Parts: sequence; C-alpha cells; structure tokens
Amino acid sequence: MPAKKLITSDQLEKVATAIFNGGAVRVFDVYSENNCTIQKYDDAEMVLYKLFSDLTEPRHYSFLGIRYDDFGADVETERIELNPEKFPKASFRHRCSGWGMITFHVEAVEDGVLEAVFNANSFKRAQALELTLPALGPVNAWNWHRVDSQTRRLTRVLAKLEKSRK
Repeated sequence: MPAKKLITSDQLEKVATAIFNGGAVRVFDVYSENNCTIQKYDDAEMVLYKLFSDLTEPRHYSFLGIRYDDFGADVETERIELNPEKFPKASFRHRCSGWGMITFHVEAVEDGVLEAVFNANSFKRAQALELTLPALGPVNAWNWHRVDSQTRRLTRVLAKLEKSRK
C-alpha cells in the first residue's frame, strides 16, 4: 500500500485537477450516505466541493473511487441492508467496488493539514482474491497496465505536493 502523504487543504485543488487530467474519468463515493445512492462528481470543482464538505465536522475524512474509461472493466455497486437496531433512521446504503478501482482517502489530521493516499489493488492481489469475490467479475477484464500507471501518476502528485508543503 502506498504511503500516506501530508498535504495542506490549500493543495486539494491540485489533487482534484490531477484526477481529471488523466483522461476520461468517473469519480464517485465509495460508500453512499444512508438511504441514498452513490453520488458521482463530474469535474474537479465538484470533487473539491465534496472533499471540503467531508473534511469539515463531524466527519473529517473523505473516501472516493476513481475509474478511468481505459480501465476496461467497470465497478460494481452493491446495496447494503443496515441493521435497524444500529441504524433506526436508515435502512440501506450502497458501496462501489472493483478490482482495478483507484481509491482516494483523505483525512484531516490537524488544522489545515491532511493525510492523503491513492490506492488500488495490484493484479497479483486481485488474482489471489478473485474466487472469494465473484461478483466483481474477472480480474483479467481490467487493463492493469493503465490501473497501475494512473495510480502511480496520482501518487506522484501527492508526493510532489507533500515536498512543496515543507
């Protein structure tokens, strides 16, 4: 798993822009809000708004999924039924997953400082888990060269931002 990088909240615009500079892309919540469907974000401005909204109280973190059109396969959306004893005001939520989906997790760690990481499965890891999660489809349907390339590109963006923060 790539190392988490420390960036400032002022640098989030560069991260959102970098996501959309990689080609045709879909950005979406990995988990929906309770009783809602997955939200999708069509441009860097929408992603930035989502990130700033999530990073304020009470949440302090955001978890987004990224899938570029040249990845081949697609993500799957699953409805999760919630336990009414634990969630009396909610009955369901949705989760997105996919063997080659890139995730972006960012968390506020102190005033104006964020811990951020882009992550994706490797082909080898996905292959090892393929039989345990058949709903995600065949691992070979993903363009692993592009998944790896985009994940590395986005990770480099975070690394450069971390260096310029200091």
